[in-house]
Amino acid sequence: MMEEHQGLVRSLAWAMRRSLPENVDIEDLIGYGHVGLAEAARDFDPTRGNQFSTFAYYRIRGAMCDGLSK
Repeated sequence: MMEEHQGLVRSLAWAMRRSLPENVDIEDLIGYGHVGLAEAARDFDPTRGNQFSTFAYYRIRGAMCDGLSK
């Protein structure tokens, strides 16, 4: 799951980057996103009927926001 969703991390990082100041590094966002993706892979429960990409989207985005706030 981690390898299949690397593109999701990158696309979310670039989308978020557009609305942030220029001093925010895209590589930092991608790093935070990888943390969120790892957490999503760890916590995902396929028996709940959700798609992994939908579940991961919110975890990745949240990890990026948390990383920026620190």
